Amino acid sequence: MKEPNLVKDTCKEFSLTYRQLGEEIGYREKTLSKVASSGIISIAIKKAVEMYVENRHLKKQLDDLDYLKSTLKKFLS
Repeated sequence: MKEPNLVKDTCKEFSLTYRQLGEEIGYREKTLSKVASSGIISIAIKKAVEMYVENRHLKKQLDDLDYLKSTLKKFLS
């Protein structure tokens, strides 16, 4: 079974270009493009992308909780 391509998958999941992802995690577009095409990823880039993904998911959860809190306040008022 083919191993997932973390850079490609992350860009697809969040509708990002390699340049945009690179700006977020501190890498150049060219570097991420090479990683995406070769499938060979350094530990540092892998960790940076994983942390970015986790951060985005946690922000989404926080937004959802803030919305729930706001809705409950309106309902209870």
